[in-house]
Amino acid sequence: MPPARSDVLKAVRTDDGLLINVHGRATMRESWVIKEFLAAYLETDRHTIVVDLSRCEYLDSTFAGCLVELHKCAHADNAGSFALIANPQRRKHLLGAMRLDPLFQYVDTAPEAAGEPVALPGFDDDKLELVRHVLACHRELAEIEGPEQAAFQQLVARLEEDLDAQSTR
Repeated sequence: MPPARSDVLKAVRTDDGLLINVHGRATMRESWVIKEFLAAYLETDRHTIVVDLSRCEYLDSTFAGCLVELHKCAHADNAGSFALIANPQRRKHLLGAMRLDPLFQYVDTAPEAAGEPVALPGFDDDKLELVRHVLACHRELAEIEGPEQAAFQQLVARLEEDLDAQSTR
């Protein structure tokens, strides 16, 4: 049976890329979905990605780390662009505690859609892949100086130990 579709994430093509709409709560499960969805797209020569957080009420640290990772991938070799839509209050609410808000480029409005938004598939419950994804996202956060850096470094160490223990079973 295929995974349920996400009611949090919807994607739509634009004239020069993709727009991802995030509604409600964005957690580690949604971050895995968005990363998997964008993996092939990020391998193309030129890519423009806009993530609309204007209707996002909450995002966890894994989703935040995923945004950092996507930002880095999109800007690698100046091959693309990555921007968020979020007013200053939303930025502070979602990203301010981790001091990630200055990292991103922001746009005021969404690019014009070139079709209808499509709900992205839901997470398929592969727990080992989810742990690997959570680890990768938190590695990104552990590299950023800020009030949570030490906590993220400790979490990364614990997740690495957990993965090592699972691989020796």
